[in-house]
Amino acid sequence: MTLRKQYVSLITVSFLLLFSTGCIAFLPIGKKERSEKQEEVIAVEQSNNSFQGEFREEEAMRLLYGNYDTEQSQSKWQPDRKKIDDLGFYNGDEPFYATAILNDTFSENGKERRVLITQSVPKNHDCHACAPLIGGAFFTKVGDIWQLDSEEKYIGTYGSSGQPPDFDIEQIGPNKHAIITELNFLHMGIATSSLALLVEDKGRINEVLLFSELASNNEGAGCEDYDEDENSLKTAPKCFSYESDYDFEPGQNPDFYDLKIKRTGTMQDNEGKVKPVNETFVYRFLNGKYEEVKK
Repeated sequence: MTLRKQYVSLITVSFLLLFSTGCIAFLPIGKKERSEKQEEVIAVEQSNNSFQGEFREEEAMRLLYGNYDTEQSQSKWQPDRKKIDDLGFYNGDEPFYATAILNDTFSENGKERRVLITQSVPKNHDCHACAPLIGGAFFTKVGDIWQLDSEEKYIGTYGSSGQPPDFDIEQIGPNKHAIITELNFLHMGIATSSLALLVEDKGRINEVLLFSELASNNEGAGCEDYDEDENSLKTAPKCFSYESDYDFEPGQNPDFYDLKIKRTGTMQDNEGKVKPVNETFVYRFLNGKYEEVKK
């Protein structure tokens, strides 16, 4: 037998021995390794910060607070007293009860996301001077699972007369959204409005802007329209009223839009004089906050 025939025979015998002992595994042609999306789903399934199926407010609240009363649609929890003692209008160690006040969906980076905003107050809460504790959470849908990305049971106190303000979702970047709210107050006949922005960042939810002079008027204070120079003895306050329009537009930060606020009307200056106002403010996201950009 020639050397070539011996070599072929050796290969044939080796193949038959391996095949007969089941040592050869045939991989189907075209089989791919696990995709990044599959890996992401597996990671989420192994996490304790998620739930499966449709987004259900009950499951989200239970994930955040560890309990949920389906009859009262609320969760019971105990805030850190050190964080709320300075507020002055919540005393003692009574538990708080959280309810959802915003449950909405949006899209970021091609993924479906959810935001849940909650308010928390003690039982039999009837304090008109108090503002509820506002909390929130952001979720991302991965496969058929909702993953909790960030949460904050106490972001701050927002509202008046014991009630929370209205919250909404606002796009503030190509792939970035924020929670926005206008805060309205009435004190001694003077109505004022402020603008607040809450942004998700590194597992937390923080207030990144509070623009305190969005709108105001003193119509409820018995004001009158008159010439201050000609009527210096008038006792009634002179009327003033201003309001603002605002919008987000692309700026120098590629991830966050600039916020432009245009305020018009009449305002009272530091000397008590009422003067026309027509001014524009630009805020840019810098160092984790929206900061005013000086011209």
